[in-house]
Amino acid sequence: APFARIAGLNGLLAFNVLLLAGIFVCSYLFSRERLGHTNGLIVSSAFLLASVAPVYAVFLTSDLLMVALIFFAYFLWLYKEVVAPETILPRIMHGRASDLFAATLIGVATFAKLSNLPLITPIVALAWWRGRIRDGAMTATTCVLVTAVCYGANGALTGEMNYQGGLERKTFYGQFPFEEPTSSFDTLGISVVTNEIMLDADSESQLRQFARNTLYFALGRHFGLVPYFFPGIVIMLWAGARHRDLDAWQGLIAATLALSAGGLLFLLPNTWS
Repeated sequence: APFARIAGLNGLLAFNVLLLAGIFVCSYLFSRERLGHTNGLIVSSAFLLASVAPVYAVFLTSDLLMVALIFFAYFLWLYKEVVAPETILPRIMHGRASDLFAATLIGVATFAKLSNLPLITPIVALAWWRGRIRDGAMTATTCVLVTAVCYGANGALTGEMNYQGGLERKTFYGQFPFEEPTSSFDTLGISVVTNEIMLDADSESQLRQFARNTLYFALGRHFGLVPYFFPGIVIMLWAGARHRDLDAWQGLIAATLALSAGGLLFLLPNTWS
C-alpha cells in the first residue's frame, strides 16, 4: 500500500522488483554456504533468470508476493541448517525463533491462497523428527493463528472472511458495472464462485484426467515445471542422483511438494494451473 500510494502502479512494480532482489540475495546466501562463492552465484542467478519469476515482477498481481513469502519463510527456516556452527547469526535466524517467523510468513501466504497451507508441514515434521515436539506444535499453531487472524481481519473490514469466496464474485470483460446507468453488477459478468469443489463422479475419468494433468504439471502445456521452473527440474534430478547424501529436511520438502501437487491436481482438475 505505501508503494502504491507513492507511485501508483509503478509503485507496485518497484515493490515486485525489491521482492525479486530479496529472493536473489537469500538464494545467494544459501547457495554460497553449500557451493562456495562462484558456484553459489551461478546457481542463484540461474534459479531466478531461467524461471518465469522475472516475468511475474512486471505482471502486477500478487503472484510474486506469494513466491517471496514462501521463499523467505524457507530461508528463515533452513539457513541455520547450512551455515557453519561458529557463524554468528542474528537472533531471528536461530532455532525456534526462525521457525516461528517462517510459520508467520506461511500463515500470511495461506490466507493469500489456501493451497499454501501444506508448506508448513516440513518445518513441523523436522522439529518432531528431532524430538522437539513442543517447538513443532508451537510452529504449527503460529501458522494457523496467523491465517485465522488474517481471515478475521478481512471479515471485519469487508464482511467476507475469504476474499476469494462469497456468493457474489464475478469477472468482467469489456463492459464493467456502473459504467452506464443500465450496467449493474447483477446483469453483467461471469460468476467465479469458489466455495465448492466439483469432482467427476466417474472414477475412471478422474484417473485419466489426473494422469494427463500430472504430465502437464511436469512437462507443461499452458503451464508446467519445465517451461516455468526449469532450474527446479534440474535440482530435483540432481538430488535424485545423489539421494543418499540428502538431509532429512530435503526429503521432507520433496515429499510435501509431491503430495500437495497431487492433491491440487485431484481436487482442482480443471483449475489447478
